[in-house]
Amino acid sequence: MQKATWIKATEEEIKKLIIELAKQGIQPAQIGLMLRDQHGIPKIAIKNKISQILKKEGLYTFPDLKNIETRAENLKVHFDKNKQDKKAKSALQIIEARKRKIKNYSERLAK
Repeated sequence: MQKATWIKATEEEIKKLIIELAKQGIQPAQIGLMLRDQHGIPKIAIKNKISQILKKEGLYTFPDLKNIETRAENLKVHFDKNKQDKKAKSALQIIEARKRKIKNYSERLAK
């Protein structure tokens, strides 16, 4: 790929921006959209993928894992208020199992 000559930011500045956005809890796909829309930085300005940059810095989280964790937290809050809700209890057990599976999978990928 060719480097766009009209981009004023250097690759190091772009990496710092990616890391800064990741520390705010933004997922890699959303970071790419923000770089494009708000900062005018296309994909060709970065040699590596955003997720690869975050993996090198130790900031990468598996996207599905984050969604499942928030879902599990919401179910825990609901279940604490409604102890008699048996469907919520079984749903929480299923989500916790799925969370463990995805954590194990993402750890295997990291190795």
